[in-house]
Amino acid sequence: MINYTGDRVNFGLAVERARALTNVRFETFTVADDTALTSADKTAGKRGLSGAQMVLKIAGAMAEQGKSLDEILDMLSTKVAPHLGTIGLSLGPCILPGRTTSSFVLGDDEMELGLGVHGEAGVKRIKVASAKESVRTMLSHMTNAKSATHLALKNGDYVAVLLNNLGAISNLEMGVLAHEVVSQLEENHKVSVRRFYSGVFFTSLEMPGFSISVLKLTSSDIVGFLDAETTCGGWSGQAHPRKLEGKRPKLADPILDIKNTSSQGPESDKFGHEALLKAVTFACEAIMSCEEQLNIMDSGSGDSDCGSTLKRGAEAILSAVKKSTDITSRPSVLFHLISSVAETDMGGMS
Repeated sequence: MINYTGDRVNFGLAVERARALTNVRFETFTVADDTALTSADKTAGKRGLSGAQMVLKIAGAMAEQGKSLDEILDMLSTKVAPHLGTIGLSLGPCILPGRTTSSFVLGDDEMELGLGVHGEAGVKRIKVASAKESVRTMLSHMTNAKSATHLALKNGDYVAVLLNNLGAISNLEMGVLAHEVVSQLEENHKVSVRRFYSGVFFTSLEMPGFSISVLKLTSSDIVGFLDAETTCGGWSGQAHPRKLEGKRPKLADPILDIKNTSSQGPESDKFGHEALLKAVTFACEAIMSCEEQLNIMDSGSGDSDCGSTLKRGAEAILSAVKKSTDITSRPSVLFHLISSVAETDMGGMS
């Protein structure tokens, strides 16, 4: 069970009833992986968070392999729980079933750090930041030696990491977060990420947030239990980060010198240069002035962004031409510019 008052009461009652009804041995194990609390005073202790999923996976694999209850409890209490930590972050709360309001309110520029999974508030409000800054703040809080609940990481530690979607984070955003979590752990905290899991493991209904769980791999057996095959719905797969030892050879990028090697084409005379410059300028300004009309026309068959996309491209072309008017002296160079803008500045257009 995870460390919340209601969980402990109800699981405790269930165990007592089971012991009274059967001779089968029952024991409880409490997961408390929260690293958000900076002090143990005036609290109910560390909460159970998404790290519980790795605990359950390990315990389930051990049971499936025929390990005894004592062996499972010993593994969890000595090699897993003391080396597990979790920290969460959210851009907003969830609304519990049966209620019409959330348990906390955030400003448009705020995030909640160190929250629980039942909609309860965290330990700190911070300003909205990039994925890089957000992950850095979370990992710093998790490993802060001054915090009573911190997870101690040292250079060279092997770890398993679980990036958990609290309910409303898109796959695209989870991919960005996954990159930041792995790279920052390995580069800033000097640990080796041997197993990495990302997905919807332990939600808080529709909460737009995520949590990071880190488990230090103190035994090779733990990796085996994490890797053990399972078909249960709550475990959404596994990933094995590729670990490249030593320096990788740096290959030359042929694209970097393309401007120096590509053909510039014939050069126009002064009249042709000025005529092309005026034509390009007029065309771009005309497109920009029709943004709203083109968007309205596009709404009948598309996603209403044709005008905005064309305007964005026209602005980029005008900006490039103004910086270097010589572009219009060579039609080939101008056409290369237009194609480049279409690719980089108008990528949403189809």
